Amino acid sequence: MKDKIAKMVVVSCMDLRMVTETITMLNNQGYCDQYDLVSVAGSSLSVGLENRHHLSSECRCQLSAWKESICSHVDLSGKLHGAKEVWFIDHEDCGAYAHYYGDDTINEEKQHKNVLGRMPKYFPNIKVRTFWMGLDGTILELENNRWIKSNIYNPDKQYWMNIYNRNKVKILRRNNRNIVYKYLDIEQEIVLDCETFFKTFCELEKDDVTGRCNLVVT
Repeated sequence: MKDKIAKMVVVSCMDLRMVTETITMLNNQGYCDQYDLVSVAGSSLSVGLENRHHLSSECRCQLSAWKESICSHVDLSGKLHGAKEVWFIDHEDCGAYAHYYGDDTINEEKQHKNVLGRMPKYFPNIKVRTFWMGLDGTILELENNRWIKSNIYNPDKQYWMNIYNRNKVKILRRNNRNIVYKYLDIEQEIVLDCETFFKTFCELEKDDVTGRCNLVVT
């Protein structure tokens, strides 16, 4: 069996709402078969939650075990598959954060920012990238304690091009499973599952359909 090389190890939440969304996003951005995946409740939570005094001994043991597992998997990914980066992908409306964080005076966005911001110090020997994904697939990246639109995925892009016939389409609506779009010269709406859509269409460099639009080169 040919040796596999992983660009990164991805730590994501086990939440059933986000599993398909996360994998689809990574694969559609060209990372198919280029990452090791670790799925654990809360993603970054067990690693970066420092204040645990409010938790029962059972909950503290759970978080400690999850943290040890994540750190071991990141280390093993590097040894076995040569991973050079670790990505933590948290998400909106996370049940683990609601259950374990323990400070409801801090809003959800701030909770994730606090925890994700601590990730680099726990992994000093590997590049760390940290993300927060909305339930609609929007993904933000934390850089210098600020959320920015990540360059790995931009669901706000409206205009795409069919890679086979070069015709342009406009995305009308999308969710975790399907994309509703139409060709610019046809009013009929078409529904396609996300995986098939991203295999068929390429994102345009800009949303200017009246001018010359080049395909994005990644």
